Amino acid sequence: MKFDWHRDPINRATKIDETYKNTQSVRRFLTSECGETFRFDRSFMAWIKSGIPKNMGEVADEWIRLRKVLLVERPSHTTSTMDSSIMTPTRRAYLIEQLAEMPRFLTEVFLAMPREQLARAPEEDNLSLIEHLWHINDCESDVYYPRIVQALDHDKPALLPMPDIGSWPLARAYAQRDGDDAIREFVTLRQELVERLQDLEPNQFERVSIRQNGTTFDVYDLLEHLADHDRDHRRRMAVLLRRGVLA
Repeated sequence: MKFDWHRDPINRATKIDETYKNTQSVRRFLTSECGETFRFDRSFMAWIKSGIPKNMGEVADEWIRLRKVLLVERPSHTTSTMDSSIMTPTRRAYLIEQLAEMPRFLTEVFLAMPREQLARAPEEDNLSLIEHLWHINDCESDVYYPRIVQALDHDKPALLPMPDIGSWPLARAYAQRDGDDAIREFVTLRQELVERLQDLEPNQFERVSIRQNGTTFDVYDLLEHLADHDRDHRRRMAVLLRRGVLA
Protein backbone atom coordinates (compact mmCIF):
# COMPACT_ATOMS: atom_id res chain seq x y z
CA MET A 1 0.00 0.00 0.00
CA LYS A 2 1.33 3.43 -0.96
CA PHE A 3 2.42 5.67 1.91
CA ASP A 4 -0.12 8.39 2.72
CA TRP A 5 1.70 11.59 3.69
CA HIS A 6 -1.48 13.01 5.19
CA ARG A 7 -2.46 10.08 7.44
CA ASP A 8 0.42 7.65 8.01
CA PRO A 9 2.85 8.36 10.88
CA ILE A 10 6.14 9.95 9.78
CA ASN A 11 9.46 9.06 11.38
CA ARG A 12 13.14 9.38 10.51
CA ALA A 13 13.07 6.21 8.40
CA THR A 14 10.10 7.35 6.27
CA LYS A 15 11.28 7.17 2.67
CA ILE A 16 10.82 10.08 0.29
CA ASP A 17 9.47 9.44 -3.20
CA GLU A 18 7.70 11.38 -5.92
CA THR A 19 4.46 11.37 -3.87
CA TYR A 20 6.00 13.69 -1.24
CA LYS A 21 3.72 16.56 -0.30
CA ASN A 22 4.38 19.54 1.95
CA THR A 23 1.71 18.62 4.52
CA GLN A 24 1.09 19.65 8.11
CA SER A 25 2.21 16.21 9.28
CA VAL A 26 5.59 16.78 7.61
CA ARG A 27 5.87 20.16 9.31
CA ARG A 28 5.01 18.63 12.69
CA PHE A 29 7.64 15.92 12.29
CA LEU A 30 10.37 18.35 11.24
CA THR A 31 9.46 20.78 14.02
CA SER A 32 9.77 17.94 16.54
CA GLU A 33 13.19 16.99 15.10
CA CYS A 34 14.60 20.45 14.43
CA GLY A 35 12.94 22.59 17.09
CA GLU A 36 10.40 25.39 17.07
CA THR A 37 12.60 27.57 14.85
CA PHE A 38 12.03 25.21 11.90
CA ARG A 39 10.76 27.00 8.79
CA PHE A 40 10.38 25.88 5.19
CA ASP A 41 11.94 28.14 2.59
CA ARG A 42 11.69 27.74 -1.15
CA SER A 43 15.19 26.39 -1.76
CA PHE A 44 14.94 23.89 1.10
CA MET A 45 11.57 22.59 -0.06
CA ALA A 46 12.98 22.15 -3.55
CA TRP A 47 16.00 20.33 -2.12
CA ILE A 48 13.68 17.86 -0.38
CA LYS A 49 12.01 17.12 -3.72
CA SER A 50 15.28 16.91 -5.65
CA GLY A 51 15.87 13.21 -5.03
CA ILE A 52 18.99 13.80 -2.92
CA PRO A 53 17.54 12.99 0.54
CA LYS A 54 16.21 9.42 0.80
CA ASN A 55 14.32 9.64 4.09
CA MET A 56 12.94 12.21 6.50
CA GLY A 57 15.81 11.75 8.93
CA GLU A 58 18.22 13.03 6.28
CA VAL A 59 15.93 16.02 5.72
CA ALA A 60 15.95 16.93 9.41
CA ASP A 61 19.72 16.49 9.68
CA GLU A 62 20.33 18.74 6.67
CA TRP A 63 18.13 21.51 8.07
CA ILE A 64 19.97 21.36 11.40
CA ARG A 65 23.32 21.44 9.58
CA LEU A 66 22.31 24.45 7.48
CA ARG A 67 20.99 26.29 10.52
CA LYS A 68 24.32 25.82 12.30
CA VAL A 69 26.10 27.22 9.25
CA LEU A 70 23.79 30.23 9.18
CA LEU A 71 24.26 30.91 12.89
CA VAL A 72 28.04 30.90 12.45
CA GLU A 73 28.05 33.13 9.36
CA ARG A 74 25.24 35.56 10.23
CA PRO A 75 25.77 38.66 12.39
CA SER A 76 24.52 38.19 15.94
CA HIS A 77 21.75 40.80 15.64
CA THR A 78 19.90 38.91 12.88
CA THR A 79 17.25 36.25 13.39
CA SER A 80 18.01 32.54 13.45
CA THR A 81 15.37 31.22 11.07
CA MET A 82 16.31 30.07 7.57
CA ASP A 83 15.15 33.06 5.54
CA SER A 84 15.78 32.49 1.84
CA SER A 85 16.54 36.21 1.43
CA ILE A 86 19.71 35.78 3.53
CA MET A 87 22.35 34.21 1.30
CA THR A 88 25.54 33.25 3.11
CA PRO A 89 28.70 32.28 1.20
CA THR A 90 27.98 28.63 1.96
CA ARG A 91 24.43 28.78 0.64
CA ARG A 92 25.56 30.77 -2.40
CA ALA A 93 28.16 28.11 -3.23
CA TYR A 94 25.54 25.40 -2.68
CA LEU A 95 23.14 27.11 -5.09
CA ILE A 96 25.81 27.46 -7.79
CA GLU A 97 26.78 23.81 -7.34
CA GLN A 98 23.14 22.82 -7.82
CA LEU A 99 23.11 24.70 -11.11
CA ALA A 100 26.36 23.03 -12.16
CA GLU A 101 24.90 19.59 -11.43
CA MET A 102 22.17 19.69 -14.10
CA PRO A 103 24.53 19.41 -17.12
CA ARG A 104 26.25 16.44 -15.48
CA PHE A 105 22.93 14.73 -14.86
CA LEU A 106 21.68 15.16 -18.42
CA THR A 107 24.99 14.09 -19.94
CA GLU A 108 25.49 11.03 -17.77
CA VAL A 109 21.93 9.75 -18.02
CA PHE A 110 20.58 10.80 -21.42
CA LEU A 111 23.45 11.50 -23.84
CA ALA A 112 23.47 8.84 -26.61
CA MET A 113 20.20 7.31 -25.39
CA PRO A 114 18.34 5.76 -28.38
CA ARG A 115 15.91 8.14 -30.01
CA GLU A 116 12.98 5.72 -29.80
CA GLN A 117 13.33 5.69 -26.03
CA LEU A 118 13.64 9.45 -25.71
CA ALA A 119 10.62 10.07 -27.93
CA ARG A 120 8.30 7.53 -26.31
CA ALA A 121 5.19 9.29 -24.99
CA PRO A 122 4.55 8.57 -21.28
CA GLU A 123 1.09 8.32 -19.76
CA GLU A 124 1.93 10.16 -16.54
CA ASP A 125 3.66 13.23 -18.01
CA ASN A 126 2.74 15.71 -20.71
CA LEU A 127 6.31 15.66 -22.06
CA SER A 128 8.42 12.83 -23.42
CA LEU A 129 12.08 12.74 -22.43
CA ILE A 130 13.19 14.38 -25.67
CA GLU A 131 10.63 17.14 -25.08
CA HIS A 132 11.97 17.60 -21.55
CA LEU A 133 15.50 17.96 -22.95
CA TRP A 134 14.56 20.63 -25.49
CA HIS A 135 12.30 22.44 -23.02
CA ILE A 136 15.18 22.63 -20.53
CA ASN A 137 17.56 23.89 -23.21
CA ASP A 138 15.18 26.48 -24.64
CA CYS A 139 14.19 27.80 -21.21
CA GLU A 140 17.91 28.25 -20.52
CA SER A 141 18.60 30.09 -23.78
CA ASP A 142 15.36 32.07 -24.12
CA VAL A 143 14.28 32.75 -20.53
CA TYR A 144 16.67 32.24 -17.62
CA TYR A 145 20.07 33.04 -19.11
CA PRO A 146 18.99 36.31 -20.77
CA ARG A 147 17.10 37.44 -17.66
CA ILE A 148 20.08 36.80 -15.39
CA VAL A 149 22.58 38.44 -17.76
CA GLN A 150 20.26 41.41 -18.23
CA ALA A 151 20.06 41.96 -14.46
CA LEU A 152 23.84 41.75 -14.13
CA ASP A 153 24.64 44.03 -17.07
CA HIS A 154 22.00 46.76 -16.70
CA ASP A 155 20.76 49.04 -13.94
CA LYS A 156 17.30 47.92 -12.79
CA PRO A 157 16.05 46.75 -16.20
CA ALA A 158 12.46 45.76 -16.88
CA LEU A 159 12.24 42.00 -16.41
CA LEU A 160 12.10 40.32 -19.81
CA PRO A 161 8.58 38.98 -20.48
CA MET A 162 7.80 35.29 -20.24
CA PRO A 163 7.30 33.73 -23.69
CA ASP A 164 4.58 31.21 -24.51
CA ILE A 165 6.52 28.20 -23.29
CA GLY A 166 3.51 25.90 -23.49
CA SER A 167 3.43 26.20 -27.27
CA TRP A 168 7.08 25.25 -27.75
CA PRO A 169 6.85 21.43 -27.96
CA LEU A 170 4.64 21.64 -31.06
CA ALA A 171 5.81 24.96 -32.48
CA ARG A 172 9.46 23.94 -32.24
CA ALA A 173 8.86 20.28 -33.14
CA TYR A 174 10.71 18.94 -30.11
CA ALA A 175 9.71 15.33 -30.82
CA GLN A 176 11.42 15.42 -34.22
CA ARG A 177 14.71 16.88 -32.99
CA ASP A 178 17.90 15.28 -31.72
CA GLY A 179 18.19 14.90 -27.96
CA ASP A 180 21.98 15.00 -27.94
CA ASP A 181 21.91 18.42 -29.62
CA ALA A 182 19.70 19.74 -26.82
CA ILE A 183 22.07 18.38 -24.18
CA ARG A 184 25.19 19.81 -25.83
CA GLU A 185 23.65 23.25 -26.34
CA PHE A 186 22.41 23.30 -22.75
CA VAL A 187 25.75 22.19 -21.31
CA THR A 188 27.59 24.97 -23.15
CA LEU A 189 25.22 27.71 -22.02
CA ARG A 190 24.94 26.50 -18.42
CA GLN A 191 28.71 26.25 -18.08
CA GLU A 192 29.02 29.87 -19.26
CA LEU A 193 26.47 30.91 -16.65
CA VAL A 194 28.11 28.98 -13.81
CA GLU A 195 31.54 30.38 -14.66
CA ARG A 196 30.17 33.91 -14.60
CA LEU A 197 28.40 33.35 -11.28
CA GLN A 198 31.59 32.02 -9.72
CA ASP A 199 33.36 35.29 -10.58
CA LEU A 200 30.70 37.61 -9.14
CA GLU A 201 31.07 39.70 -6.02
CA PRO A 202 28.38 39.01 -3.37
CA ASN A 203 26.65 42.36 -3.92
CA GLN A 204 26.19 41.60 -7.62
CA PHE A 205 23.75 38.84 -6.72
CA GLU A 206 21.50 41.55 -5.27
CA ARG A 207 21.10 43.43 -8.57
CA VAL A 208 17.43 43.67 -9.49
CA SER A 209 15.05 43.61 -12.43
CA ILE A 210 11.67 45.36 -12.30
CA ARG A 211 8.53 43.30 -12.86
CA GLN A 212 5.46 44.69 -14.61
CA ASN A 213 3.68 45.24 -11.27
CA GLY A 214 6.59 47.32 -9.97
CA THR A 215 8.06 44.71 -7.63
CA THR A 216 11.64 43.55 -8.00
CA PHE A 217 13.41 40.27 -8.71
CA ASP A 218 17.05 40.12 -7.71
CA VAL A 219 19.62 37.76 -9.22
CA TYR A 220 19.21 35.41 -6.26
CA ASP A 221 15.50 35.13 -7.05
CA LEU A 222 16.23 34.35 -10.69
CA LEU A 223 18.78 31.71 -9.74
CA GLU A 224 16.40 30.12 -7.24
CA HIS A 225 13.73 29.93 -9.94
CA LEU A 226 16.23 28.34 -12.30
CA ALA A 227 17.31 25.79 -9.68
CA ASP A 228 13.64 25.00 -8.96
CA HIS A 229 13.08 24.48 -12.68
CA ASP A 230 16.06 22.11 -12.86
CA ARG A 231 14.82 20.10 -9.90
CA ASP A 232 11.28 19.84 -11.25
CA HIS A 233 12.39 18.44 -14.61
CA ARG A 234 15.07 16.25 -13.07
CA ARG A 235 12.47 14.74 -10.75
CA ARG A 236 9.96 14.19 -13.54
CA MET A 237 12.55 12.61 -15.83
CA ALA A 238 13.77 10.38 -13.01
CA VAL A 239 10.19 9.28 -12.34
CA LEU A 240 9.82 8.23 -15.98
CA LEU A 241 12.99 6.18 -15.72
CA ARG A 242 12.04 4.59 -12.38
CA ARG A 243 8.61 3.60 -13.61
CA GLY A 244 10.05 1.73 -16.53
CA VAL A 245 8.68 3.97 -19.25
CA LEU A 246 11.84 3.23 -21.20
CA ALA A 247 11.87 -0.54 -20.61
